Amino acid sequence: MSFVAELKRRNVFRVSAAYIVGAWAVAQVADLAFDSFNAPDWAMQAVLIVLLLGLPITAAAAWALELGPDGLQRDDDGEADPKYQAQTRRRLNQVIIGFLVVGAGVLTYTLLRQPEVSPVETPMSTIDAAALTAGTASVEPSIAVLPFVDMSPAQDQRHIADGVATELMTALHRVDNLRVVSRTSAFAFRDSELGLKDIANALNVDHVVEGSVSRAGNRVRIEAALVDIRTDERLWSESYTQELGDAFALQAGITRKIAAALSVVVGDEANADIETVFEATANPEAYEEFLIGTTLWARRGEENIRNGIGHLERALALEPNFARAEAALAIAYITLPTYARIDSPEQWNTLSQTSWQQATIHAQNAIALDPSLVAAYSALGDLARLSDRWDDARRFYLKGLSLDPDDATLNIWYAEYLQDIGLTAQTLEQDARSLALDPLSAAANASAAGGHIIAGNCDKVAEYARTAAALGHDFGEIAPVFCAIQAGRWSDALAGLRNLELDDNPDEQRFESLVADFAEAEDDQSRERAREALAAFVLTWGDSPDMFLMLTALDNVDALMTHFANKEQHWGGTTKHFWGPGMISLRQHSDFPDLLERSGLLAHYRSTGIIPDDCAWVGDDLDCTITSNP
Repeated sequence: MSFVAELKRRNVFRVSAAYIVGAWAVAQVADLAFDSFNAPDWAMQAVLIVLLLGLPITAAAAWALELGPDGLQRDDDGEADPKYQAQTRRRLNQVIIGFLVVGAGVLTYTLLRQPEVSPVETPMSTIDAAALTAGTASVEPSIAVLPFVDMSPAQDQRHIADGVATELMTALHRVDNLRVVSRTSAFAFRDSELGLKDIANALNVDHVVEGSVSRAGNRVRIEAALVDIRTDERLWSESYTQELGDAFALQAGITRKIAAALSVVVGDEANADIETVFEATANPEAYEEFLIGTTLWARRGEENIRNGIGHLERALALEPNFARAEAALAIAYITLPTYARIDSPEQWNTLSQTSWQQATIHAQNAIALDPSLVAAYSALGDLARLSDRWDDARRFYLKGLSLDPDDATLNIWYAEYLQDIGLTAQTLEQDARSLALDPLSAAANASAAGGHIIAGNCDKVAEYARTAAALGHDFGEIAPVFCAIQAGRWSDALAGLRNLELDDNPDEQRFESLVADFAEAEDDQSRERAREALAAFVLTWGDSPDMFLMLTALDNVDALMTHFANKEQHWGGTTKHFWGPGMISLRQHSDFPDLLERSGLLAHYRSTGIIPDDCAWVGDDLDCTITSNP
């Protein structure tokens, strides 16, 4: 008898097949159980090693033993009862089928329980679908890190999942020659029904990172995958189970593996920067408070920002030298007055002064602990701009951009600085860069709308304002109205106001009524009375920057100059209304040079050599009676 025939007679093949199928079923059950209990990776590896070692032992046992009437017995003489041989073969076939059924059932359950890793702040159903396919192929490697799915049993670890994705995004920003879409835009696709390819087209990227996070106690399991959208191929995927603090440190390695998969070279300096991202704190509890705080801040709104500040302050209480928490607090305090529900200018002034003082302290603390923190320089730059320290603002902004030219918040705030100092053409270029970095940022779209108001491009204003409004920014609703007013198209402005869903606010209703009187006046006398009434109402707006646009459009610059004659500080955000073709009558006023002096802009121009687009030096004087064409 041949050796193969002998193997068949002794059922070695059937026993081995039964063992392999059984081992596969055991592995499926073990993987499901270990995943549910967040067992360490080595536990599954140990099971697989034991199962592999069992195969040759089982085959050897099948050769040496035979199932007979008295149970298992040695098969020394090679003679076995055919009746029991047939019975053994049937039993082995049944065992194989049984194991296949069990394994297939576990595999099916595992696949069905996995939620689709699909793409939070803003539901994408509110955005024009046509805009989502407007992206063009990027030249450099580009990537978006989508929000990781919270796979924890209680679905209560979103802050950890968001933190993992955000930290990975931050580290990837440090890799040269790699364009990384900012958090706001990438996270806008949370719970989206779009496929990965459509999301990638909307974000103008050719690669996407998706993944999931689950947590049990202080152990975190991270699964991540890098997908090439052009080929629909997974270039890399791995899973890790670590303690919370170690899990974030792991992402330095994940970042380098993603860069390698994209064929992007990570230099020594970038390697050091990547490591720095994950050296935030050795205190896992402080780090978790940091993640919750930054996640809440990213959602905006007064309540979220205030709660975020509370978590960030707790992070500092647990870890006093936590530099990134200091920087995050500075940014949060700067943005708080913008989103706070304020009933009067006095309340806003009180809140802004208190918030800016706190922001200054935390930004300075952050730089003292870590001079490479871009967020701290962003904060100090904006604080300087809001306090009319224009030279300092420029210095801090440019320092931050030298550290990370792709930081989304910094790029938006730098655009606002350029807008304030009258560099309108550069403002539009900077807005375009901000949108390339963060196309679905409400702030970036609102900033672009504001820049085009100054330039007088109302069609562009409508385009960016529509997106900003869909993303939840209030300015997106009113921006087209202001552009129409500045252009003298009062009927269009009235139509825009009537399309808004105004609150039951008497002031808003009064404003619409006065604009209607002015736009629909039937004769010059009625129009003049309506103009005077609307101007008088606008003069009740306190120090609102919008007064410059409104009163200039109403040809009442004298009243505007009188109203602001005693304003000596906090011109940041107001001086943007000095510029553009629609504000020529303001710049032609005899008191305009005094405005430039009191706002600190004239000293800034002299110290830096900057010349606004609408001005030219005539001897020692700055003539701003010209009109640029951005």
